[in-house]
Amino acid sequence: IDADQYITIAEGVGFNQSPVAGAPLSPLSGDSLSGANLRFSWSGAVNPEAEDLTYRIHLWGTGVDTLIQVINDTLLYLPGPALPGPGNYSWRLEVSDGYSLVSGFDIVDFYANPTHENFTSVTGVDISPDSGYSEGVVWSDFNNDGLPDIYVSNLLSQKNLYYVNDGGGFNRVDSLGITARSGDSYGATSGDFNGDGLPDLFVIHGLSNQDQNNQLFLNDGAGGFTEVSATPIVSDGGRSWSCSAIDFDRDGFLDIFVANYGQNNALYRNDGGQLVDATAQLDPAVVDDISYEGVFLDADLDGDLDLYVVNDFGNTWPNRVLWNDGTGHFTLDDPSSPSGLVQSMTGMGLGIGDLDGDERPDLAIPQWAKNTLFLSGSGRWVDWAGSVGFEPTSARQQRVGWGTVLGDIDNDGDLDAFTAYGHLWTLNRVWNNPELQADALYVNEPNGDGWRFVDRAQELGTADPHAGRGGALVDLDGDGWLDLVSRHVDGPDDVLMARCGDARWLRVRARMPGTPNTRAIGAKIELYGHGTHQTRWLVGGGTGFASAAPPEAHFGLGQDDGVALRVTWPDGVVSWHDDVATNRIVTLTRDR
Repeated sequence: IDADQYITIAEGVGFNQSPVAGAPLSPLSGDSLSGANLRFSWSGAVNPEAEDLTYRIHLWGTGVDTLIQVINDTLLYLPGPALPGPGNYSWRLEVSDGYSLVSGFDIVDFYANPTHENFTSVTGVDISPDSGYSEGVVWSDFNNDGLPDIYVSNLLSQKNLYYVNDGGGFNRVDSLGITARSGDSYGATSGDFNGDGLPDLFVIHGLSNQDQNNQLFLNDGAGGFTEVSATPIVSDGGRSWSCSAIDFDRDGFLDIFVANYGQNNALYRNDGGQLVDATAQLDPAVVDDISYEGVFLDADLDGDLDLYVVNDFGNTWPNRVLWNDGTGHFTLDDPSSPSGLVQSMTGMGLGIGDLDGDERPDLAIPQWAKNTLFLSGSGRWVDWAGSVGFEPTSARQQRVGWGTVLGDIDNDGDLDAFTAYGHLWTLNRVWNNPELQADALYVNEPNGDGWRFVDRAQELGTADPHAGRGGALVDLDGDGWLDLVSRHVDGPDDVLMARCGDARWLRVRARMPGTPNTRAIGAKIELYGHGTHQTRWLVGGGTGFASAAPPEAHFGLGQDDGVALRVTWPDGVVSWHDDVATNRIVTLTRDR
């Protein structure tokens, strides 16, 4: 018998090795919880005898002392009201193999206030496929009613799903043809590709066979879509992982970049409504990458859109920057260049925002066992992830980061970050990672003369451990507060609605009637308040993880009321809009 283990001597059985319970994931000691519902999670037990294990949780504290039998071996969800009131509580897991009862870990002490809720799960809304294996999500107002609808991409030969937002919930629609194919779809994006004023849909697929080519659907304006078959873009049979729409050559038509993991990346130029292969305009090094994301941004502030590509296995395929010369021709950045953006990493997702207020895009890139946060400064980007707290937490089993999005969740005037963490199956034992990993919600908080990210996911109710992938911060119900949708490959997706506060906000939509790029994808919107300056970019996908948010800008304002907006339109024209009222959605139109 080996040392350092518990055994049980049972009559008729002999020596029996006792199970070893895993570690707590949530809540952890010192956590503060909010909301009526209560969630416990822990890593799975080691079961040396391969016996049937039973689990129970001992919960005690203010007005409660109970044993709760658990069916699931890693998660317990208690719908509210789960606790009698605000106070200090403790819990511990107990595991039994029928012969011995083992306490799983030390006592966990936490504080909970069931009367205070920040994010709440939406009841009756299920955007998950039957198997729960899903990746990306696209938000767009496909029916032009002012509300974001949802298109979700699914794997394991499942159909993609489409949900129409009716203002009170989401209704699944299967009759439009955009969900007919079963297969492996990693993501999609939306944009007006034919210039008729309606958001169309481009869907990417992940297997190299004829049945898995990418798809382009044009919105007919009557609630339906027409699939386009006679265009080079749908002949791409690569392992497409993400895509982004942008007018990189400034001819007014939206072009598309496709990141193909392990196969050739592709660029398609929109030639008057016909998407033609323009991959030859990319440097061969970028074409032959292992890419997860690619997005167009004016990184050097010269007025044209550059391409940033996030790659896996950075020791061979580092992240890439292609500088646009203004005519749609690109120059590959060199690792020795002063930009600092060409770095080797195991990049997965990509979040974009101006965190330091210099009008340049900062880049949040989750990866394996660490994160990167490139903050810009006079044309050079430096990784500040460790300095500002944008890091995974081992106690929450956060090992592999995927979708990351930036947004002001508390409307206080600075950007916060959501990062989905999730298990990745691998045969390499060096890369082993937990099956359940808690997502992070990094809240931007003051830190001396600067700021720092603090993971408040447990406190805010968004920390349920899953195998996360894509995610989006979107105002689903029009109340001005960003709601959260996170996608998982191990179970149902989460739709979490934000609790409104008294902070002010502004949502800005941009329109360019009379031009093909009617929704102004590629525009930069700057907000000027009382001592504040915020910048947003309207992008057409390539952010988060295989996901695309609506092309609009959301600003949190704190108590600021009455602001000015400066819009740099995709064609380079600049317009000012003064005395803009807040707590509303405004639509700005580009004058011809």
